[in-house]
Amino acid sequence: MQIAHALEAHSRHPIALAFTKSGLHAEQITLFPNQGIEGRVNGCLYRIGSPDFCQQWLPLTETPDDRHQWLCLCTESGVQAWFALEDALRTDARALTDFLKDKQIKTAILSGDTSIAVDHIASALNITEFHKGMSSAEKLHQLRTWQASGLRCLMAGDGVNDAPVLAQSDVSVTLLHACDWVKNSTDIILLNNQIGGLKTLFIQAKRHHTIVWQNFTWALLYNGIAIPMAMAGFVTPYWAALGMSLSSIVVVINSRRLKKRL
Repeated sequence: MQIAHALEAHSRHPIALAFTKSGLHAEQITLFPNQGIEGRVNGCLYRIGSPDFCQQWLPLTETPDDRHQWLCLCTESGVQAWFALEDALRTDARALTDFLKDKQIKTAILSGDTSIAVDHIASALNITEFHKGMSSAEKLHQLRTWQASGLRCLMAGDGVNDAPVLAQSDVSVTLLHACDWVKNSTDIILLNNQIGGLKTLFIQAKRHHTIVWQNFTWALLYNGIAIPMAMAGFVTPYWAALGMSLSSIVVVINSRRLKKRL
């Protein structure tokens, strides 16, 4: 456990959050995106990560079961430990997927996890399309396939291997705790680290869109009426200046309605 903690302390992947601080120190760390971590602890070279990652060093038997996501800790001479991981479903996730379904927005899961936990999460969220064991390149290919079919895609993710997909997506969202590389690839960062913030994002985007068009419509109508009247001499410069000021005030007051909290 202490060796695993020492290695995972150098990772910003969400899985690393399952491991606490260690009294040991790991050196010569190499991160392999979507695979695992390699480093030395007390002079011995270790790897921790997916079974496929460790199998590059030695042949492995099957993982203990398919109900969890499994991490393997190994040296070049043999397996040292198996770690079973299980995600807890975010409390606001079901409310979000229900909201998206009501808006007739199609949802899908692209996961690097190979375990049956993905099936359980998809079922709990009422998501019928889900893909397991996907590498970063496979996620990117799937996204481009959707885009090529004419779909506009929003991608939400916080893993290091999600960065290329987030950059390719039409709109991308991540959480504040994601690493800087992921945040630099993302359009929107949810500062409260709650995926339910996506619901607020959709609602606020709709409000902004509505008010922007209200302001444009008002400006076009006002100028379409006021400018011809001023050119025809029916409005004096004094009243024209006053009218333009009042028009700007109307736009500002209408825009301030966006400050109203949901």
